[in-house]
Amino acid sequence: MAIEQVKLLEPLEVQFSNITPSTLKIGGGIAGIKAAMAIADAGYKVYLVERDLTIGGHMALFDKTFPTLDCSICFLGPLITHFASRSFSSQILFKSKSYGRRVIQINSRIYL
Repeated sequence: MAIEQVKLLEPLEVQFSNITPSTLKIGGGIAGIKAAMAIADAGYKVYLVERDLTIGGHMALFDKTFPTLDCSICFLGPLITHFASRSFSSQILFKSKSYGRRVIQINSRIYL
């Protein structure tokens, strides 16, 4: 019965639109930085949005990390430097407010 109804359907019209291949990555923690770096290394422009004034998330607050007992900045420093070296394809934005699930208002911007 359902297959018989498919015979009556009209084909969809092909539509084309211009897109900008860029990514808005929300969350500047360790996972957000790593994900943004992977996208930037693939050649796409990345906007990393963080709600706090610093990136690094909770890991930036730790004194020592398991299992090597290194300081957190010893791990985060090279990641942030690597992300910042991709200045042509990455930016860090700090958000002020969000409304709903789709709109983000950005107040300040840092160009790396």
